[in-house]
Amino acid sequence: MSQKNFTEMTREEFIHSLQSLAASGKVSDDFFAEIIYTAVSRFALPMHELRSFFGLSPLAIDHWIQKKNLPQQIVRPKMLLWIVDKLAILS
Repeated sequence: MSQKNFTEMTREEFIHSLQSLAASGKVSDDFFAEIIYTAVSRFALPMHELRSFFGLSPLAIDHWIQKKNLPQQIVRPKMLLWIVDKLAILS
């Protein structure tokens, strides 16, 4: 799956993809960066809520999008499920 595929997805398809990735427990660095970018830029996920909920610095999300200082694998599924919940509320 690439960013092109994420950008072609509807909100519902994107949410389903995130649920599947979270269930797998393994989210590659590339996928995680693409997911964050797509959720924020295309589906209007509020960055301030993501930062606040997970106790992140203001630059953390920008770093993630650039594939720098990514969170550990063990917390990524929880983050994806949080994004799923937020996107479902925003739709």
